[in-house]
Amino acid sequence: VNLEKTLTRSCPCCGGSGRVKTDLSVALDLRRELLSRRALFGSDETVRVRVRSSLAKLLAEEEPDLFSDVESRLGIKLELVVDEALSPSEYNIL
Repeated sequence: VNLEKTLTRSCPCCGGSGRVKTDLSVALDLRRELLSRRALFGSDETVRVRVRSSLAKLLAEEEPDLFSDVESRLGIKLELVVDEALSPSEYNIL
């Protein structure tokens, strides 16, 4: 039996690849998912999205146009809820 396999396990965040998506990649995934769900949102609805703080910071400071574009295209308001319990590539649309 390999000692490394005995003493370690696969990373639950990256599926054992040793890599996780960047915040920008996760933001683009989130954007695609929101746009694909457009029929589920009512006009002027506030949609809450749980994200890690690093993703919230990216969306607020470095890439604010990503969410403003989604908001204008769907006619909704997006509200970020920070949740550090999420894995680096995870988010939840509430």
